[in-house]
Amino acid sequence: MNRIISILFIVISGCTGDYSYVRFKTAQPEGVREINSFGFRIRGIYNHCENKNESIAVTKNEVVRYNKFHSKVHKNSIELDFSISADVGKDSLIAKHISKYFSAKVECKIKNDTVYIDGVKMDTLFYVSSNQRLKKYKETYFLNYKKGKNYWDVKFLKWRKDSIYLSEIHPSEKLLDFDFVSKSEDVNSSDSTATIEYFIAPHKKDIKSFVNSSYIQQIECYYGRNK
Repeated sequence: MNRIISILFIVISGCTGDYSYVRFKTAQPEGVREINSFGFRIRGIYNHCENKNESIAVTKNEVVRYNKFHSKVHKNSIELDFSISADVGKDSLIAKHISKYFSAKVECKIKNDTVYIDGVKMDTLFYVSSNQRLKKYKETYFLNYKKGKNYWDVKFLKWRKDSIYLSEIHPSEKLLDFDFVSKSEDVNSSDSTATIEYFIAPHKKDIKSFVNSSYIQQIECYYGRNK
């Protein structure tokens, strides 16, 4: 029975290849009301357990990932955009050019012929809305992403002692052992590749066993909350 229950909670369009997905037929957990914000205890900034340049922020209604990056290039390799015209020196023009066209917040320092670029790239992982619905069971938040008329992708965040864990489930033929899982396969005739989808329709009565499921696969760990 525990094996059956475990799949119900597990989440997301994980992949064992580029064309394999897990889909849920309803936002999870079914039967639990939606909420419009994350609780005060989980809000804050957490550092990645392994990557010192990555962190994650949980705010009232979103989850955002930050990645610091460092790079350097030769000044002559930069093609300047002279629409950023001003009475400034070439070095200042280079810095303005990079800041304008980088998809992140950056700082530029120029020393001799080298441009040093330090920046932070921001990626919104989840934002509470009509197409991204939030539910909670105990200390676990279900991040539901609407992907079509008939299915959802789901991730979850589990909070424990000022650390959070992001988890998901990968598609597998083993899922078909459960009577609430069905499989759809679409083969592309031009290149013989297949898109495989496993549709999961969990039973409402199994919610109490979701959180501690041994089938949940942790993919990211963040610790050391700072408010």
